Amino acid sequence: MPAAASTSANLVDPRGRDFTVAYRIKPRLGDASLSSSDPAIRATSTTSALALAKKVNVRGEEQTLEEAFKAHRVYEESCKTQQIFHDLVAPLVPFAVLGGYATALAYGQTGSGKTFTLSQCSSLLGEVLFEDIAARQTRERAFSVELSSVELCGEDVLDLLDEGKKKVKIVQDADGRSMFEGANARAVADQPALETALHAAWSSRRTGATEWNDASSRSHAIFRLTIRNASDPNATPGIVQLVDLAGSERASVEAKNHSASRRGESASINKSLMTLKDCIRNRTLSDGLASMSRPPHVPFRSSRLTLALKEAFDLTSKQPTHTVFIATVSALERDVAASLNTLKYASQLLVAPRDAGAAVAQGANSKPTILQWPNDKIIEYFEKKCGADLSQAHLIAPYENGATLARVPEQEFVDRIIKATQGKWGHLRARKVYIEWWGRVVDARTLQRKDDQAKWKEIVKQRKARELRDDLEAAAQA
Repeated sequence: MPAAASTSANLVDPRGRDFTVAYRIKPRLGDASLSSSDPAIRATSTTSALALAKKVNVRGEEQTLEEAFKAHRVYEESCKTQQIFHDLVAPLVPFAVLGGYATALAYGQTGSGKTFTLSQCSSLLGEVLFEDIAARQTRERAFSVELSSVELCGEDVLDLLDEGKKKVKIVQDADGRSMFEGANARAVADQPALETALHAAWSSRRTGATEWNDASSRSHAIFRLTIRNASDPNATPGIVQLVDLAGSERASVEAKNHSASRRGESASINKSLMTLKDCIRNRTLSDGLASMSRPPHVPFRSSRLTLALKEAFDLTSKQPTHTVFIATVSALERDVAASLNTLKYASQLLVAPRDAGAAVAQGANSKPTILQWPNDKIIEYFEKKCGADLSQAHLIAPYENGATLARVPEQEFVDRIIKATQGKWGHLRARKVYIEWWGRVVDARTLQRKDDQAKWKEIVKQRKARELRDDLEAAAQA
């Protein structure tokens, strides 16, 4: 069924959740016998996909097994990349321009269309970005944009904007943000300049032959745009980045058909992809402690890929974040095993976010944290902070509670304070209030993790007591 036209503001909502997961089913093109057969993967609605896998049972009979997968959005074969860009990537632009940290990742089997999808999205990005900047730019506010791009090949990090692809390092700056030390940061003043720079970076991408594709992406590539408020050097830069993940290969095929070096390369890729999945899932802190064997840990330091993207996962990140994960799959029957692996991987990222306002910490001296405050408590807080100058406090948080206000990017937050004081406060003074607010947000997240750990210890204690009681009852009945 055709994917219905979507309202991108509802689909990708940086104010409502931190992660969005989508599936794209690649069109069956080329061989007429392949494209005319029934698809092995198909969209059953705009939020679900069905996989059909043929298997032979123990009696030698062929069976078709069905498995359904949910997502925030599923795009069928007829969907154009422009629609995917409009739904998933374009909404990230204003969020980043205002100081947010936005990421779009593409994941899938080699040949499933992930690189095509992301490269087409990158070609559409410039127009939306510079239109948004032009709409916001004034005499008092100007923006600058820089592109940096790196390729992660095993242990090496290479600069895609350097002709010799020099090695660079992933490090943290003084504020704890990840950066590419030694990499070129190319200033781009308009859409044509950005398109030229992106084309140069994409052209430098490493490829290699695989079972499915003679020019498979054998590395992770990050194309990062840093958007600065040129009128205010103290403002937190916004980030919008595209991440083309290396092709996911089946270990059994790699072991059979490739050299030890290539098998090692694939093992490194798969390890980083598993770390990425762990980071996304655990960042939500939402599985429910009773079903966990330990408190959630976000292992972003375990791979260079996740270290480079640490702001998307780190609870102490200094800016709101949103990540879009696009899983691409082939509808061909011959690819169904790899497509199933992709869908299973992506579906595990669909963890419902914790409702930060739903529960109050249970410590001895606990009280609601700033993330659990209702709207009226938020208004009261800013009235005390800003004093008599705050004549229209509702403009800071028109409807948000603590949890949703924590997703408002810095530039918008500062603008709200200035408007709420009717211009009596400037950017510097307003930012001081924002920085103090954000510090309390980080503190609240830290307290929540400590509370999770305390709850987990109590759960383990109760489990052990229950197991001991069960053992004693079993022994008494023996």
